[in-house]
Amino acid sequence: MVANLMDFLIISSIIGFVFYMINGNYLIEWTEGLTFRFLYTLYFTVIPIWWGGYIIGKRICKIKIKRYKDDQNVTIINMVLSSVHLYVLKRGASRL
Repeated sequence: MVANLMDFLIISSIIGFVFYMINGNYLIEWTEGLTFRFLYTLYFTVIPIWWGGYIIGKRICKIKIKRYKDDQNVTIINMVLSSVHLYVLKRGASRL
């Protein structure tokens, strides 16, 4: 949970800075938009493959993402399925 919070703070700060440089103002509403969700999902899907099972927050907390079945590094298919699974869980929980 701490690693995910760190990821959110780091990534939203970076994306917020880029939006600030482009638009000239910083609005908190941009985190609710489709662009932020797409970039955030892309981050959680691509970076663990590129960094050998780590994302920024998990690297700081020394937590490595591995496949459960054979304890190997994750693949693009694993991360896409994980992102879809989390999206479905979040959508289902929000409807309760």
